[in-house]
Amino acid sequence: MADQGPICEVCAKTDFAFALDPSRWDNDPWLDYLLFGPCVTHQPSLKSLRNSALQGCPVCLLLMEALKLPLEPQEPEPWGRYEPKAEKKKKKREKREFEAYKSEEENSGPCLISATMLSAIHRDFAPANGVVVGLSVHLKVLGMSGHIGVIPSEHSPENIGTRNLLHHTDIDLCRQWLQQCQTEHHKCPSISESDLPTRLIDVGVPNDVVQPQLVESRGQKGLYVTLSHCWGESKPPSTTKANLSSRMAAIPTDSMPKTFRDAVDIVRSLGYRYLWIDSFCIVQDDDADWQHECASMAKIYSDCVVTLASPYASDCHGGFPRGLHPTPVKAWCDLPVQWPGTTDLDTVRLIHPYPSFHGRVDWDDSPLAERAWVLQERLLSPRWLYFGNDDLYFQCSTAQFDEHLRVPLSLHNAHLGLHTHAPKDALSFKTYEEGLSKWYSMLVTYSELCLTHGSDRLPALSGIASRFAEKLGDEYIAGMWRKDLAFGLCYTVIRQPRRSLHPPAIPGPSWSWYTCDRTVETPFVQGNRRINVEPSAGRYHMAQFDKTNCFGSLIEIISAHATIGGENSFGEVRNAKLTIKGRLRRVSYRNRHVYYKKTGQVLGKLSLDDFDNPRKRGSPKIFMLSLAVCGNWLDDSYVFPRWFALGLVKDLVEPDTYIRIGIIEPLDDDELRFMDVKMSKKRLWRKLNNAPWQRIYLI
Repeated sequence: MADQGPICEVCAKTDFAFALDPSRWDNDPWLDYLLFGPCVTHQPSLKSLRNSALQGCPVCLLLMEALKLPLEPQEPEPWGRYEPKAEKKKKKREKREFEAYKSEEENSGPCLISATMLSAIHRDFAPANGVVVGLSVHLKVLGMSGHIGVIPSEHSPENIGTRNLLHHTDIDLCRQWLQQCQTEHHKCPSISESDLPTRLIDVGVPNDVVQPQLVESRGQKGLYVTLSHCWGESKPPSTTKANLSSRMAAIPTDSMPKTFRDAVDIVRSLGYRYLWIDSFCIVQDDDADWQHECASMAKIYSDCVVTLASPYASDCHGGFPRGLHPTPVKAWCDLPVQWPGTTDLDTVRLIHPYPSFHGRVDWDDSPLAERAWVLQERLLSPRWLYFGNDDLYFQCSTAQFDEHLRVPLSLHNAHLGLHTHAPKDALSFKTYEEGLSKWYSMLVTYSELCLTHGSDRLPALSGIASRFAEKLGDEYIAGMWRKDLAFGLCYTVIRQPRRSLHPPAIPGPSWSWYTCDRTVETPFVQGNRRINVEPSAGRYHMAQFDKTNCFGSLIEIISAHATIGGENSFGEVRNAKLTIKGRLRRVSYRNRHVYYKKTGQVLGKLSLDDFDNPRKRGSPKIFMLSLAVCGNWLDDSYVFPRWFALGLVKDLVEPDTYIRIGIIEPLDDDELRFMDVKMSKKRLWRKLNNAPWQRIYLI
């Protein structure tokens, strides 16, 4: 880049740092898309802005570019005496517009500069290292505005505009981010040698003519990179028993799909030797090997240096994006700024045209984000490098970096949950209840994602489940937690179309969410306190609940047993059985409601798990098992609690054995009035409590 000329006196006096500092913005916690911060006055008029640009001020010149205004507007040619009438009218109109424009130049009002938010984000969820900002220029009297991108001065505008994946600037930037994470982020795991996975791809060194090959680690330690990719509808090339030996000799790069080739090039350029790709490093037709590697998945992703991802590659042939920006940066200049609380001058770089920045990883709508296996890859990996369509991103437990300017923004709430900017926070909690809250929130997200094979529902979650088991100190049974079974059973299946890659429901216990092929929801996502209620007493006293919502179990879990389908104790389940004591009564069912069998009195509404086959494989008789109760307090007086019950049918073979068909909940006040129910909520509640106390089995 050639040396730029000096900025004008007005630009030198303008407090651009004030506009770029989000801490001075108003108190509204929502920072909306293209929300303008406080304005600072720049040039007094459009005329003075134009004159300064003509005199060579690079900032004023860039602002004129952003406003899409010519530096020297051409006065239209005069009309001739004998010109056609239409042409004469056109030139007269152009003359009037030009004169009006020249007048507006002097009376345009001041040129105002403000910061521009590039994403819709709440202050509570802003990334730890700041928010993305640009600059906007406004001529409010004329109704004109324009936008300028702002990036760190060390970043190359040419690289942002027409980025090449393997451009040295990109790789240098990736190395810089990894180094910064290693040296400055004390909460992030250090980059150090660990036990290598069973197999890896040895990519060689940069400019190596030797082909990559599959190698066995044999207990060695080292550094390696993982790849997260979308399999798509067509399976990627994979390692099998038949080709294992040939891949140990060499994997020709021209035989690799584009995503894998690009990943090999990136790993080489970053200076690492080993790459782990699931379809290559696991023998796909060897069940014992698959089970062993699946059980190790949490460790594989947790111990890697970084995970690479190309979110918008819909399959292994999509590759990593190269030069996809539709409008490359054509003009830029450097601007000195002094940030609040500092004495040193910093430099930012202004660029135009305004790029299609989002201020976040372009992840949520990507094909990769819909893949169920990727959720645990995101949560377990210590670092990510996203090669997005619009930008290059780095993400770790502490911060997110990209090619844009980020200005620090103080946070008054560190709880980030499953938010895009800090996904690993989902695995961080201090109490059992907080952990359950995060588990159930994550479960809703996971149930929306796609799988190719229904049998992978638990294996694809096994890495996360193993981490939760360590922190919760609880036993994991068929996707549920032993101490929280009564509440875990309260999930509801959402009535919506199946996703395109949702496989049919798989055989398994009817009572577990993982056998459903639709999204599930649970009401327990706020860390509510759990209490034990004595179900056999027949009454529930208000002393058993406090003013905060808490949940009491109405059942007694005698035993819970699951038979695992392989080596992974958090993976596939062949069968599972619960032995329960609780209050069970037979009910009738019609029009999505259940009724007291003797009197026909409505008791509640039944949300079915399987809308196509409501009674599944059981008898047509429907039963209701009281499950849990939620204490509900508006003031010091008792209010009818919200309760949950299981909808069951009897198994046709085993005695005292039942199959879940859905969840039953109470009717709200509007539904009770609509159905003209005369019985009070308290009397309905007593009917539920008076059901006989029985020992049953759930399968």
